[in-house]
Amino acid sequence: MAGTLITCDLPPIAPEANAVVLITVTNLPVGDHQFISVVSGVHVDPQFANNSAVARTRVVPPLDFSVRASPTWEGSNALVTVRLHPERDIQTSVTLSTTDGTAVAARRDYVP
Repeated sequence: MAGTLITCDLPPIAPEANAVVLITVTNLPVGDHQFISVVSGVHVDPQFANNSAVARTRVVPPLDFSVRASPTWEGSNALVTVRLHPERDIQTSVTLSTTDGTAVAARRDYVP
């Protein structure tokens, strides 16, 4: 990706108007990336300072969850361990639910 130049021709843009160009980048390696956009035309632009923009983004490794449940006997609490890999300092939530199998909630085998 480094040093890749993308050029696109746009139709004339009226003064004070704008144009949107969407570029989708995929498969970037993990790390910090910077994208520089510059616009130019055949006429002299008196506001040259607004003809460029810089976008920065950070690609992080994908998240993975692991779940481990301990054997549970009737009358005891279940212990379920959920881990986030790699560990990150981000807000994460997990929803656990129970379903009927050999134990049935209607028979009060467990409390959902």
